[in-house]
Amino acid sequence: MTEIRATSAVVRAAYQKKLGQAAADQLLAGGYRVYGNFVDGLKGKNAFEPFQPTDPSELWQLYLPMKTQVTDTIFQLEWFRTSIGGHAQIRFKLSNPLLLVSQETGELKFIEGDVVYALMALRTETGNQSWNAVTGLTGSFAASYMLATTSHMAGRQLRSDDSSVVEQYRLNFTEAQKRNLFAYALQVGPRVGERDIYNLIYNSCINAALRAIRTIDSRVDAWEFNPYRVLPQLQSLGLVNETMPTLNDEFLSPVRTLAEPANEATLQMVEKLRGVMATKTFEESIRTLAATVIEDRWTTAELNAVLNGLKTGTPDLTVVTKTASSVQRLKSELANVLKRNQIELPELMAYLTQASLTSR
Repeated sequence: MTEIRATSAVVRAAYQKKLGQAAADQLLAGGYRVYGNFVDGLKGKNAFEPFQPTDPSELWQLYLPMKTQVTDTIFQLEWFRTSIGGHAQIRFKLSNPLLLVSQETGELKFIEGDVVYALMALRTETGNQSWNAVTGLTGSFAASYMLATTSHMAGRQLRSDDSSVVEQYRLNFTEAQKRNLFAYALQVGPRVGERDIYNLIYNSCINAALRAIRTIDSRVDAWEFNPYRVLPQLQSLGLVNETMPTLNDEFLSPVRTLAEPANEATLQMVEKLRGVMATKTFEESIRTLAATVIEDRWTTAELNAVLNGLKTGTPDLTVVTKTASSVQRLKSELANVLKRNQIELPELMAYLTQASLTSR
């Protein structure tokens, strides 16, 4: 694809038309930088409209004046309707509107200075399209960092056919810390075509958000993967001390709560397992299990075969190419998860089937 890039004259003229000549000249006096692969909108889709995972996003070049200030930094936790997992991302509110240029057509438009930074799991054309804890552990997805408009993410996260609730917490940073955190997001975010492998324990959206915050405060444990323990960590460090309205309320989403009849079974599972999931024992158990899966290179099909065998009592291991010792090691670690956390096997299977502690 041929790169389309606006000239300085076009950028200046656009900002002058948007802000007036004096304000535009003042804003652009320090120059601007250009960032590619900025996400805003789905091709042919309106906000909150149902969509398929394969629907392509609109990619833009972001023209960011150097004098742009960060006015607010917000930690967002998305809770999924169809599972007990969550997604983390960081929102930045900026002092001025931002110019976007389409990477395909050259179209120009302005957006509010309101953007989100996150690591997303990237489905491949021939890879697994089903999202759950097993595929999140077995290297089924690539990891892709992104910068997007907050309105784009709200349209994806809060639509009526696959609802989430996105909690928001103001990050307690100085002006310099806000600026430095945004600089980190700008450095990492445009790398859409990442070669990293996504992993629900070691390279997830939650890890990525905490890695960013750790550049501001080295006390942060960036290896944390559990959405039920992230907020308590940030609060204990004094980095979060204010709860804001949910993104659902702010964007007038058709979904304002997860407590709906269609979601009753998931909510019951959340209530039952939340106390277990928030413990250090649970985290240690899952980390050991994840290490077993990674070190012995279990595939999604192989891991599912063992799990289904545990559930039915009649395992079909014809697809499993692992040694007997590797199979036994995996079963032992699963048994340890049950014993250490006092979880019944049906509860664990429900968790493994539905839970997604990952980004979409």
